Amino acid sequence: MPVPEELNYDLWQGPSQLKPYTQERVHRIKDYERPGWMNIRDYCDGMILNWTTHLNDIAQWGNNTDRTGPVAVEGQGKFPPQGSLWDVCYEFEYTCTFANGVKLICKTEAPYTRFEGDEGWVQANFSSADQLQAEPASLLDTKIGPDELHFPLMHEKRDFLDAVKSRGQTLADAEVGHRTASLGHLGHIAIQLGRPLKFDPDKERFVGDDEANKLLALPPGRSPWTL
Repeated sequence: MPVPEELNYDLWQGPSQLKPYTQERVHRIKDYERPGWMNIRDYCDGMILNWTTHLNDIAQWGNNTDRTGPVAVEGQGKFPPQGSLWDVCYEFEYTCTFANGVKLICKTEAPYTRFEGDEGWVQANFSSADQLQAEPASLLDTKIGPDELHFPLMHEKRDFLDAVKSRGQTLADAEVGHRTASLGHLGHIAIQLGRPLKFDPDKERFVGDDEANKLLALPPGRSPWTL
């Protein structure tokens, strides 16, 4: 397709592999609320890295594992037919198991984070008028004890500005962000290989699996900011 006059397509492609212009590669498509580039692995790994990053941030926080990673991961997913322009995983479910025995299950569904325990569950919905739910509902009235995990909640932009002024750390600093994003990449690798994987969260390497470790590296032609 001809490149629109207002688009510097060479600049837009950056360091990724040069590909012909087409509207579905770049722009927002009718009846689809995301731009096309989000569905092409030259630029993005798709919703498995988008939604799971938002939601895993909350899960990592609640599990007190936001500066480490899982010890095992497995998953399954669906990809478009080979040769399709859009080539990211569009349906997925993967499970991360942590050293404390907690399992984090990530799947394509309505966006929420749910904590399940012996006495029921509490769920935080990402975009809903009813943002907090619980079963039994009485869990929402439970007072958090002084020795339990407390979240100093605030708007992320306010948090960032306060850190700039104080020269301190944000609630989710670079290490936390890296560990959160890593969960999506680990799940994606397990889905691509189609088998359970063991992971060393300290070395940040798969255990005894050279094929999986190769997928931790940046593929040729991929820009560094898509990781």
